Amino acid sequence: DDLTSLIGNWEIKDGALTPTGHGEHRLAFGDTDWTDYELKTNATLTKGQGYAIYYRADGDSKITGYAFQVDPGYGNSFIVRRVYDGKEKSPFQRVKMPAGFPVYNKSHDISIAVVGNQHVIKVDDEVIMEFDDDAFASGSAGLRSWGQTEVTFDNVNVAELY
Repeated sequence: DDLTSLIGNWEIKDGALTPTGHGEHRLAFGDTDWTDYELKTNATLTKGQGYAIYYRADGDSKITGYAFQVDPGYGNSFIVRRVYDGKEKSPFQRVKMPAGFPVYNKSHDISIAVVGNQHVIKVDDEVIMEFDDDAFASGSAGLRSWGQTEVTFDNVNVAELY
């Protein structure tokens, strides 16, 4: 419910969100007044250069906010970028994927928790990033794919943190 397709087409297939077709896809959901929350999803990449999860974003088609990316196309890295008016800035956080990390055809649990200016990002229950940044104090959530990417997002959940 309350999903807004910003760019491209999305469908629910076998209970999971998936972009349809190739090219840019952006989806937004939630309240732009959200501040302290944890976003969780289970994502499976089957093809392509990666995907992003927006958080503390404005929900506009030219989105502004944070983008956490699982990005084998960026040297097999997990990265966080600030995005302004739909334009991604260079990553300000980057962690290489561990050797042998199964990028494709394996589902991964992703958790992004933000409280105040503290960000904690986990993949498969392992903290991969923990940092402070206050560029965006509040915002909704969203999903992104690009190019020839094929990805599904299952069990997307957002919970307020106190």
